[in-house]
Amino acid sequence: MKRLEEFEYIRNGTMNVLAFFDYANGKVHAEYHADHKTDTFLAIFKRHVSFCPANEQIHYVMDNLSTHRGYPFCKAVAELSAIDCPCEKELNNLEKLFTFLQSQEATIRNSIMNEEGPLKKENAKNARSTIAFCT
Repeated sequence: MKRLEEFEYIRNGTMNVLAFFDYANGKVHAEYHADHKTDTFLAIFKRHVSFCPANEQIHYVMDNLSTHRGYPFCKAVAELSAIDCPCEKELNNLEKLFTFLQSQEATIRNSIMNEEGPLKKENAKNARSTIAFCT
């Protein structure tokens, strides 16, 4: 008799390594967590942005994992870019979502971050650092 197996499996303590690699100097910003859910990824992503120098352009290359391309990620990018995020209906397919993420407006300006989060939009004009997205 054939044994039935579920698609979910027991992780037995397996951890996820989420890393950002700076190929110019070989430095790696890495964190490990028990999960790779959207909230976990967004927290790590925001932390990484806060560590980036304010005068460098940074390019993120991401795969199509749902945590990298969902509406919560777009909202986080908009927040970090000091712009309004389009409503979820306007970003209802991958093409529209990627167009938004790669738009000139959706560039993260890490110099506008502080301990409470992004500064007010009127201060965003002074931001120098940008992050472009490739998916």
